[in-house]
Amino acid sequence: MGPSSFPVASRRETLAASTVLLGSLAGCTSIFDDSSSSTPDAPSSEGTAATDRRNETTTPSLHVQSGSELHRVLHEAAIAWNLNPKLSDRSWVAELDTDSDGRLADYFCRREGLNPTGKRSNPPVQIVISHSDPPSVVQDLAAERVDLGDTRYETAGSISESLTIGDRFVEHQVATAGSAFIVSPSIIDEGVTSLRAAEVRDIYAGEITNWQAVGGPDREIRVIAGPDASPPRWLIDTFFDGVPETGVDVRFGKEATRINKIESRDDALGEIPVGFAVSDAPVLNLSVDGTRYSVSETGYPSTVNLACYTWGEPDSRERAFISYLQSPAGQRYVDRNRDFLPLDWEAD
Repeated sequence: MGPSSFPVASRRETLAASTVLLGSLAGCTSIFDDSSSSTPDAPSSEGTAATDRRNETTTPSLHVQSGSELHRVLHEAAIAWNLNPKLSDRSWVAELDTDSDGRLADYFCRREGLNPTGKRSNPPVQIVISHSDPPSVVQDLAAERVDLGDTRYETAGSISESLTIGDRFVEHQVATAGSAFIVSPSIIDEGVTSLRAAEVRDIYAGEITNWQAVGGPDREIRVIAGPDASPPRWLIDTFFDGVPETGVDVRFGKEATRINKIESRDDALGEIPVGFAVSDAPVLNLSVDGTRYSVSETGYPSTVNLACYTWGEPDSRERAFISYLQSPAGQRYVDRNRDFLPLDWEAD
């Protein structure tokens, strides 16, 4: 692993003044804005924000380092948190055990015994977001240079093997990523509601070419895939065992096109990013070792958990922000990313 991109310092110390805070953006606007102006939900770029010098030395901070596809989710969620907006008129407030007169960060911090501020752009804990490569995130967490980190599926899965300290990392799931498999509705109507994972692999490898071989009608299977970079490399290596997809008949780059093509035929099978499963696409259940899983269940073999990690059990600051990410307030940012599936989503 390469050297960390951050200076050695205790995670509990206040970060230096040069650290960029996302909190109080000069002129920052958000869906949580207390004002009457109409503003977008989140910034359109991944740029850093200005530091609020007033709060820098008095407000406790939480350093979140990102090394994965979750970076945008964490970035947008942190901006909303640091604004500490009023909760009034938010559709998800009813799902929280609170009234709408409070403020966002105040609510989650109060639950963990932290004093609320009651002030806009002055949360009880200021979130600092930085981006690094996955190995450095793991290294910095272990050295306690950062408080919370996320990393790519491949790195997260090998933490224990790479550093032999995996038992100290505590996982906090934020989303589900991966792929779902969909079929033409008529195939489901004719009895194929589930496939074994091995059968899907054999279809993509060209070893199974007729639906009759998996309990369906006597009809040739049409495999409609995504672009050459789809599915992602990690899925090819883990789910497909690295076997070439010689059974693929045609590829379409846009997910919506792929779904429409599959739904309009009576013989097709295809793969889509798991976030598109929230649509009405006919998603197949998959079976592993005799157990059937829907795409929303842990165990669906072509999905993985996307998580943030703490080094040991989280403290009150970390618990507050993690609870926010896992709540309806934080899951909004997962839901808008069609590559991910929110935690609370369930298949019909």
